[in-house]
Amino acid sequence: MTSIVSEKPQKSRDIRFDILKAIGLLLIILAHTDPPQNIDLIRQFDVPMMVIASGTLFYYSSRNKNVDLWDYLRKRIPRLLAPVWLFLTFFFASAYITDFLTKKPYHFSSQELLFGFLLLDGINYVWIIRVFLLIAIVAPFLLKLYRFLGNETRFAAVILAIYIFHQVIAIPLLYNWEIPYNWTMWRSKFYMYLIPYSCLFGLGMTLIEMNKKLMSLILSGSAIGFLFYSALDYSKAGSNLFNFWYSHKNEYKFPPSIIFILYGILMSMILYLLVSWVWNNYREWLENHRGIKETIIFISSSSLWIYLWHIFFLEYWHRVEYKYPVMQNYLVIFISIAFLATATTYLQKVLVSKIIKTNQFGQNNSEMLAILFLK
Repeated sequence: MTSIVSEKPQKSRDIRFDILKAIGLLLIILAHTDPPQNIDLIRQFDVPMMVIASGTLFYYSSRNKNVDLWDYLRKRIPRLLAPVWLFLTFFFASAYITDFLTKKPYHFSSQELLFGFLLLDGINYVWIIRVFLLIAIVAPFLLKLYRFLGNETRFAAVILAIYIFHQVIAIPLLYNWEIPYNWTMWRSKFYMYLIPYSCLFGLGMTLIEMNKKLMSLILSGSAIGFLFYSALDYSKAGSNLFNFWYSHKNEYKFPPSIIFILYGILMSMILYLLVSWVWNNYREWLENHRGIKETIIFISSSSLWIYLWHIFFLEYWHRVEYKYPVMQNYLVIFISIAFLATATTYLQKVLVSKIIKTNQFGQNNSEMLAILFLK
């Protein structure tokens, strides 16, 4: 029987991308603990790297399958939405009970509740779920396109062409048109995220097949592009480029700008090469320490629930008035929140797996319980 940590046999699994996905998740949690300026700016590649790693893992699981669009969406969308809606129900209800018992006004407005369930930034955390939902819709198309082109170089070129069209032609057209409010919402919350992150997902699909020449081209191209746009920003900011970036970081990220995407690709590729070097040189050591390997795979494969639980613990961490200032240190918060979210997810999976195996209710509703708690 396979360990609950590793969840499935890993004979053909490339743990390098689990490492990248786990690092990306931990960096996202770090971002929410109010780290220093320099750390907060450096880690801005976290979401792009998670998307790239997810693209590779999707390709690993689907490259030898005939992925039907509707069948894929029928399975994938509930796996994303059902746990999120269940968690938000629990999260908002627990906040209401806590505020009621402590005789404080309810923390969340009706608009925050509605926008939270609609993944429209109601609580400032769920936008990333919207990104992965959008990616899920286009993932089968990207796979079909990759297979049709039959070559990672041609596929990368098409992805680049799509992104250039999006950046140079589509965005100016969309922002010049006078469109109703509901279409403005579609443009700003959906389309502007769909193309950039889908291109990153597609890039991730090519990584395991990518030759050194193409990898060098992407790495050098993203570096040159990032430096070029940094130079443009420097002309606006003068000598305070670092402060300029920090003060405009949300404008770069929401929606993702070209400099944000280039930085994400650059840092993700560098970290991919670094992780590959470590894996190639210390693979035997990692294979002999299965606990480390299984923990990495668990964090990667359980990233949704770890992310959701970190929202809960972070909310209540900030509600407490601490006697000791050390409890407000970002490293203390990060380590504590990451541990609590991971441990809670592990206990959740152990408990639900046990219910499914030993309880009649669990056996009768195993599929529903797996979608809600085990993905």
